[in-house]
Amino acid sequence: YNFSHRIDHLSFGELVPGIINPLDGTEKIAVDHNQMFQYFITVVPTKLHTYKISADTHQFSVTERERIINHAAGSHGVSGIFMKYDLSSLMVTVTEEHMPFWQF
Repeated sequence: YNFSHRIDHLSFGELVPGIINPLDGTEKIAVDHNQMFQYFITVVPTKLHTYKISADTHQFSVTERERIINHAAGSHGVSGIFMKYDLSSLMVTVTEEHMPFWQF
């Protein structure tokens, strides 16, 4: 099998202008028919409150791993593309506030 792939866009929650998601535009070329691609994704709920935007969205980080499965050499697993999600129980709140000049 050829598990070459491209991820044009991946996001969670409301789209927020100017946010670049870590997997957008990712392209992987399989060099072997027994290749495994793994994406470990940690998703964190996020509330944004700025003067321009108010949104309930999610941030995420990703760790990528790829390897060739060679059962004759003792490696385990199956070839393919796998996305494993970890949903955080914590929430991040980002608030933009301006201090009056007299408080400096």
